[in-house]
Amino acid sequence: MKLGILSTFHTRNNPTYGKSGGLFKAIIRHAQKMGATCFVFGTKDIDWKKKKILGNKFKEESWHSSWYGFPNVIYDRSFEIIGSTETREKLSDECLFINSPDLIKLLIDKHEIYKILNKGHIRQAETQLYSSRALDYFLKNFRHIYLKPQMGKRGEGQISLRVRKRHFFLQFSDHENIKIIKSRKRLTQLIENHIKTYVEERDEHFIIQEGIKISKFQNSVYDIRALMQKDLGGKWKLTGMAARVSGKGKITSNIAKGGYVHSITKLLRKKFNKKVANCLLDQVRKNCHQAAKLIEKKVKSAGEIAFDILVDKTGQIFILELNSKPGKFVFRQMGKNLKTGERFRDTAVRRPIEYALYLAKNRQKNG
Repeated sequence: MKLGILSTFHTRNNPTYGKSGGLFKAIIRHAQKMGATCFVFGTKDIDWKKKKILGNKFKEESWHSSWYGFPNVIYDRSFEIIGSTETREKLSDECLFINSPDLIKLLIDKHEIYKILNKGHIRQAETQLYSSRALDYFLKNFRHIYLKPQMGKRGEGQISLRVRKRHFFLQFSDHENIKIIKSRKRLTQLIENHIKTYVEERDEHFIIQEGIKISKFQNSVYDIRALMQKDLGGKWKLTGMAARVSGKGKITSNIAKGGYVHSITKLLRKKFNKKVANCLLDQVRKNCHQAAKLIEKKVKSAGEIAFDILVDKTGQIFILELNSKPGKFVFRQMGKNLKTGERFRDTAVRRPIEYALYLAKNRQKNG
């Protein structure tokens, strides 16, 4: 079985793969142990006429490029946008995908995901597409709301809005300062100017989302990152969970924005107690399994989904966002020590290969 890792970087440019390099090396190493060939490539490394790919493989402490036939399965880790949609569609005619292109597109859309999970009665923050009428509704019914790009990531372009005693407290994700606004007209003007600028630059709509009264850890917001992956038998498994805690003064827990990783079990036991923590973790497991099954019914292939989950002050959990290309570094911190953390990470690295073997075997079996 040949496994191709689709990367943002191109082999012909002699890349080192930046922060992804460690993950790619680990996947190649595990694939070799499992009897599979694995290489990394970019969209510009494909020779469509010869049906060959210039791939990169790490061996003997350095990267080596070589020409390969099309892989049986592709593990898409590319964040390239321009021209990538057409390339993925052409590749899907030749190869299987661990996460198919339609899954990757679906998981970016916060509003569409909300509708799918809502039909399964999975608890989420109430969400609507932005409009002046929707803003009126949310301001009337909630004391705290968020405005987010519908396809946004890493907290970019996000607005936090709180209402207290006829005053509006507005905070943008890229600023620690809070604007205090007295006029509703001025509030709407600021919000719509922000949205207009963002939409013009990125051609993207906004959503409005209920602000959950989340429990805090050491005066910082936190969420739970849970990773669901399919195994060698094509079954969903919860690989692990970790808490992501926000940096000082930040409104998101994103690691790239100054957040840090903490053991979720220890955090919940400190916040609540052992019994409540165990119940919460069990609820996370059940909801993630149910959500993964709902999502896979809508797409061609789904083998890996990460969930961002919030816990409110009463101990209720809310699924917030889903991710088709989660980083694996966070899972080093899931264990009680570095050794068990590395074991979790190894499982997170190994499972995409297991599912790739499952896909390739099934295609061969079904002709």
